[in-house]
Amino acid sequence: MKRISMPTIAALAAALVFTIVTASAVHADLADGISAYDGGDYETAIAEFTSAAQAGDTGAQLALANMMHFGEGMPQDIAGAAAWYRLAAERGDAVAQVNLAELARAGTNPGYDPEAAFFWLSLAVRSGHSWAIAALPGYKHDLQLGAAALKRVDQRLANWR
Repeated sequence: MKRISMPTIAALAAALVFTIVTASAVHADLADGISAYDGGDYETAIAEFTSAAQAGDTGAQLALANMMHFGEGMPQDIAGAAAWYRLAAERGDAVAQVNLAELARAGTNPGYDPEAAFFWLSLAVRSGHSWAIAALPGYKHDLQLGAAALKRVDQRLANWR
């Protein structure tokens, strides 16, 4: 059995402590952001959500995206909202996936994209998101994707992580 040197153990311990402290700080930013939002203090909510979102917290990414999408505490910014939704969606957040599908379906950013709409909604369906599951037949009908488009979406889904 190979022995681990004390400097290696110390480095591992320091990395673990850093990870725990960082995760705690991100969680605190999200919790503080939620409290500020609930209290109507959108300026603080935006600052807290931004900090946590930049650190990779999907809940904060979704919250910040929603504030941008609906212009809460800031001018409405659909492109900014879509960017944060996408980061959260790529990390598996089904609500963010649904929101991206809705933006692509409505054509608000970057424009009408039925394949992207169907792709993001299908990912949310995979996660078991009940609204996405119920909406899927309507999407299929409304988007009127042809066989070639459905094949491209299926291929994209097959290649998804």
